[in-house]
Amino acid sequence: QAARLDLPWCPQTGLQQMIFHLALWPSSHVAAGLFSRSGIFFVLLSLLFRHNAANDCTMRLEAQKEFWAHQHYLEQPQQPQPSAQLHQPKQASPAPQQPQVVTPLETQQQQPVHSNQPQQPAQAVQPVQPVDLLQPSQHTSSVNLLGFKNNAYVELKSDPMAGGFLFKDPQGHWDVWPRMDGRSFDGFLGYGYNRVSASGGRVASNIQPGEWQLVKFPVAPTGAAPGGGNFWTQGPRAHRGDYKDLVGKTIRFTIGGLGGLDCGCNANFYAVRQGAGCDGSGARPTVCEEIDLFEGNKHAWHSTLHALADDGQTDGNGLCTGYGGTLPSKPNFPSFSAEEYGPGGTMIDTTKAFSVAASFPKRADGKLKGMSVELSQDGKPSMQHPLFMHLYEYRGSAFTELGGGGTEVERGMEKIEQRLSEGVTMLSSMWNAPDGGMRWLDGAASQHGPTNIMDGKCTWDGGCAGYEISHVVVEDLPTDTTVQVA
Repeated sequence: QAARLDLPWCPQTGLQQMIFHLALWPSSHVAAGLFSRSGIFFVLLSLLFRHNAANDCTMRLEAQKEFWAHQHYLEQPQQPQPSAQLHQPKQASPAPQQPQVVTPLETQQQQPVHSNQPQQPAQAVQPVQPVDLLQPSQHTSSVNLLGFKNNAYVELKSDPMAGGFLFKDPQGHWDVWPRMDGRSFDGFLGYGYNRVSASGGRVASNIQPGEWQLVKFPVAPTGAAPGGGNFWTQGPRAHRGDYKDLVGKTIRFTIGGLGGLDCGCNANFYAVRQGAGCDGSGARPTVCEEIDLFEGNKHAWHSTLHALADDGQTDGNGLCTGYGGTLPSKPNFPSFSAEEYGPGGTMIDTTKAFSVAASFPKRADGKLKGMSVELSQDGKPSMQHPLFMHLYEYRGSAFTELGGGGTEVERGMEKIEQRLSEGVTMLSSMWNAPDGGMRWLDGAASQHGPTNIMDGKCTWDGGCAGYEISHVVVEDLPTDTTVQVA
């Protein structure tokens, strides 16, 4: 370091300083001082002077060393420093942590807080009750949010043909019934291709609300439409008007005189491709889509969809619902009974005029949902909740039971929608089929064998008179048929 600081003349220790001091004296002074008092005095004075000079040198040396050590610290090799953690005093081992116990919300209590500061009294945590949609009676508020109430109409989201009226059972479960107030009808087999049904005549029991959609009911107004055209039919089919863009619309009309058409007779009102030279039954040389708003007499009613398969084959049987004849044969299904519809019927007395609304509602995406046909009559409960037939799916009449048969129709509802949009011709006629030829429409089970479990009325052929269709009006349907729940 002395070489580094360029101070080789500065001694580093007390002994070195004394030697250094003596080395600076001339030898003559040393000899003289040894043999005289003045010399001794001179020696002492010199020692004092040299001692002060040496101290000053040492101080300057230390100052220079400190300066250069600071100025050139980075140039000097650095010794690895031990980790700071090693210099920390050893901490006492923490006490073992107690495991946290998570208790159910129903039993969890707020724990006291220890602090030097005064604490406010803690409020008790209220138990949180679980919401179980399968037990609506125990959770009225959640059910109210869903909008569920007795006699509200709902549809199964995965199969809208399966619909009915809500009714809460004694245990508080929501069931779906074909009729209001928790009632069914004689011969109910289920709705749609899947024959959706439950025990006791229900559509479904103990439902999960999230699987069902509240829907406005009825689809169209009940009763006779104001104004509109009319015609009388007693013979071959006749042209009754041309229409197009019927998706999202309803055709309302009133039927009178149906009581004059006995077993074996067929009154009808239906739509085919514009031009009227074809039908969907296969009875004519040219086939096309056919939409039967109804075929019937005073004992029977059918509403049916017919379309063509991709290979051009017509679905002559079609998908049908209503009452009578071969309706129980799959995929057809009955929608009401002889008690409700017929002479003296509780909902429709066919000996008197009654009203029809044949509607083509849209789905949420604007496409055709299907066909809804509703029957109502003044003075009957059907004015508030009409007899209804919902054909909200169509894939043809193919079935596999009893040896199979029918025709499969690809994209059936799309084809019906195209026909309704491009244009149809409306037709009506009155015809009969002697020797039991109309049993497919009105026949009793005895006329069809054990495969027909719904007993129609007709085992005979009666007289056929004319009938009137009046108040024919085409109206727009509401754009949204679902029930909005706040």
